[in-house]
Amino acid sequence: MKNLGDEDSFFLSSVRENAVENEEHQLSCGPTKMVSFKNKIQHLGNTGVNTCTASRSKGNSDCENCAAPQAMSPQKIEQFLSHAGAGMLDALTSAKIFRLLLPSVPSLQPLFHKVVAVAERNELFGQSAIPIGSPLFEALPPAVFFVGFEAAKVYHAAFKLRNKDRISRRVLALTPDSLHFSVTAMKEEKASTARETFLVPLRAFQGLCSLNIPPVVSLETAIVGKRKEKTMFLTNNGNADSNVTLLVSPPFEVQPGCFPIPIGGSQQGREEVKQLECTVVEAAVTLSTSLLKFDTTFVNLTSERSLCIQNNSNEHLPFRWSFGASEERLEEFDEILETVSSGSFAIKPASGRVWANSTLHIRVQFTPIQATTYNSTAILNIIGREKSLKMQLCGTGTGPQAKFTKAELDFGDVAVYTNKTLDVEIVNTGDIAATYLVKPLVGLFPAGTEINFIPSGGCISINKAERVQISLKPAFVGEFEVVVPWAIESSPEDILLKLKGRAIPPQINFDVSCVDFGIIPFGFEEVRSITLENTSSATQMVNAKVVKRTDDTYCDIKISPDVLTIPAGALGSFNVILCPSKAQTYLEEVAFGLPGLIEDYLTLPLRGSSKTPHVALEPDSSLVLEDVFIHTAATKSFTIRNTSRLSAQFTVTLEVRLYNVEKGVASLFALNSSTISGDTKTGRHSHCEFGGEHVNARAAPSKGLVPPLSEVSVLIIFYPTAPGDINFNCLVHIAGLDTPFQLEVHACASGPKLKIEPKELQWGKIKCLDEVIQQVEVTNTSPIPASIRCCIRSKHGYFTAKNPEMTLNGGASAAIFIVAMFREAVAATGQLTVSAVDGQSFIVYLKGQAVGSPVVLEDFGPCTDFQQVCTSNAKRKTFKVFNRGSRMRHIHFLDGSRSAYSRQTPESQRKFMVQPNEFPLGPDSSMQVVIEALSTFPGRASQVIICQESLGAGTTPVRVARTLATADFFTPNLVATPSSLSFK
Repeated sequence: MKNLGDEDSFFLSSVRENAVENEEHQLSCGPTKMVSFKNKIQHLGNTGVNTCTASRSKGNSDCENCAAPQAMSPQKIEQFLSHAGAGMLDALTSAKIFRLLLPSVPSLQPLFHKVVAVAERNELFGQSAIPIGSPLFEALPPAVFFVGFEAAKVYHAAFKLRNKDRISRRVLALTPDSLHFSVTAMKEEKASTARETFLVPLRAFQGLCSLNIPPVVSLETAIVGKRKEKTMFLTNNGNADSNVTLLVSPPFEVQPGCFPIPIGGSQQGREEVKQLECTVVEAAVTLSTSLLKFDTTFVNLTSERSLCIQNNSNEHLPFRWSFGASEERLEEFDEILETVSSGSFAIKPASGRVWANSTLHIRVQFTPIQATTYNSTAILNIIGREKSLKMQLCGTGTGPQAKFTKAELDFGDVAVYTNKTLDVEIVNTGDIAATYLVKPLVGLFPAGTEINFIPSGGCISINKAERVQISLKPAFVGEFEVVVPWAIESSPEDILLKLKGRAIPPQINFDVSCVDFGIIPFGFEEVRSITLENTSSATQMVNAKVVKRTDDTYCDIKISPDVLTIPAGALGSFNVILCPSKAQTYLEEVAFGLPGLIEDYLTLPLRGSSKTPHVALEPDSSLVLEDVFIHTAATKSFTIRNTSRLSAQFTVTLEVRLYNVEKGVASLFALNSSTISGDTKTGRHSHCEFGGEHVNARAAPSKGLVPPLSEVSVLIIFYPTAPGDINFNCLVHIAGLDTPFQLEVHACASGPKLKIEPKELQWGKIKCLDEVIQQVEVTNTSPIPASIRCCIRSKHGYFTAKNPEMTLNGGASAAIFIVAMFREAVAATGQLTVSAVDGQSFIVYLKGQAVGSPVVLEDFGPCTDFQQVCTSNAKRKTFKVFNRGSRMRHIHFLDGSRSAYSRQTPESQRKFMVQPNEFPLGPDSSMQVVIEALSTFPGRASQVIICQESLGAGTTPVRVARTLATADFFTPNLVATPSSLSFK
């Protein structure tokens, strides 16, 4: 027994007896098993009859205890329930209770005698008549039920096992793993070998619910789709309350499906039946006709017919109309629809109810929207019939009746781009208004053709006509015949109108019969004008071109403009331009056409010839340019002489060969004219420029015209940017001549030229640290500016230039100032290099010698006067010593007095002392020195102090400076005032 329901199963294992021989076939019931049940839980859920079913289970006919359950009276049910609640039940009572409760527990039937395990085949002794999978024993009853138990009491029930085999077998009952059930055999038997294990379900119920459901529920006769109801009263004749659930399969319904029934109580329910022990018949419903055909109806008008739904049954039947193949089952309480339509058909009413034994009239409307035949199927879905009723609907729609009074319009001859108009009428011969519209004319006429219909659409009343104007403006040449379709609204067919005629080209007249150029000089353009007259009444477009015969003549002729628009009755002109590329004769044709219409409509002949003039150059071989400076333009001219009576056209091309003297690089530049400017007919000339890496050159004019029996001067302008030799190849091309004239132009480009004085500068002997300036005069003897740069090369760098860079104009002079300043007493030389950019370079030699010392004393003059100095009190003066030289020096201060006595005076008795009096002094450094005046005796004193410097031991000292130190020493006199003091 489980917590949520008192139910369980135990296993039975069958074995064979040991040492049994010559056993007989026994089919009698086997030993009796005792099942005990004790409920240890106070409150358990009732497991009564929860499902009602109409099925029955047949018992085992071999045993009276397992006979099929029979219908029992309520008194008999109460009697069995009283026995079921007893403390001890025998096997017969258990079987009866089982038969009583079997219909209420259909879920247990798959567990009856279910084999859950099978032993190995060799473990069973003897050949068994029972196949594997079927148990050797049969439990009687197959399940054990305890009904009406109370908590904490013990109940016993017995059941039997029958051996179905021909050999005696033992069976072992396995007690289930449960706290509520236990199984005890009548004899204590032990088994060691088993073939199979099967189940015997155990169930316990606190009470039993028994309902008085009749064996058969009959709903008699029902109509398809119509509800049939029957009311039943259910009474619980059992000994326990229960919640009852009634389950039926479609199309049956039970209301309520779940409800409680107390003991002795009853419940009223409703059962809806569609198919179950019920005779279902179709209602006698028919349509008055299955085919409804409408008369021919004009589009947008409505035609109506009616039919009847005949209900010969005793039920009120709902219905609904639909179109198409839909046959959905109609529900009894669907919404009411007024109209249902499909395409041009409509049915009214679309849904409703047909009363019993009555007839309902239905209206069907037909409203065509096009002139065609309509077919549709209407479906009547009505309760009472298994299949829907179908009705075929047929109708024909007719459209407006309209036509043209003329089926064909002939435009005759129409000049291109000329408008012509014709009239035609559309007549409505039908009974409804006709709406017409011309369809798009796609591809009927070539592009550019204009055709208009006024009006292009409209509406014509009954028995009325409307005039249509058709205007045509062709953009093609040739005959035409097209059919224009006109659409009539709601009509499946168009009405057709044929248009035919012929488009002809316009009449064009010329003012000349031939384009004659005569004899023209080679390379010159000649223009002839052709005037055209448009005699048509429309603006015409005319193009002109030269008929190609050979490439030599075709490329020389051009026509401007390519296309000309000439208004009606007006004039237009083409210009034919001939520019001969060589001396030849021209026999050509000019063709005139209509763009998009006719390629070669009219032609005119073209005649002419060209010759080459006689030309010579002066000079004829070479030109020489002298005194050419860089960055300065140099010019030289030559003459082109025309000795013929035809104008000559020329082009000048320069090829410059430059040799750079400084870099030693040869470069060749082909300098060609990129643009021709000038008027070759009027003789105006132009010039062009050419350039390279180191040279620019140009010819002015570079192109031009030489009139007959005249000459033209051409100026060659050369502008070099680097010095060197230049060779010009001047090529003069004369139009019509295959070989150009060639002139060789020579030039030598140079930079600025200088003149320098003097060539050497001498400074002689100068003191150290003194700046002495001398100058060099530089003159620019060339006409171009000179950019001058100075550079001095010297070992010690004692020579410098104050103005190392300058620019001199042509013919100008300037001075270069050279400064000599020696930091050591040595002799020095140097070189001054003066060079002009892209010009000459000169060297000036520099020489000089320095004397003296680079040591300088600051505030150390010839005389150092201490003035009055009090005896025994020292007075000091300070000065600095600087070493401006580039080497280490030793400084000495000496007493320079001539008196031998002063030289022998001890140092402690000297009145003037220098501190420090000897010290080393490095390059570009200084030292502060103090002269002290001190004496114990009054009087005037003086002393010569000499400063010397030397480069070290073994070198001769050099006097740097001397000073005379003087001082007036005095002793102060103290006098008391007054001389005596008196105290009274």
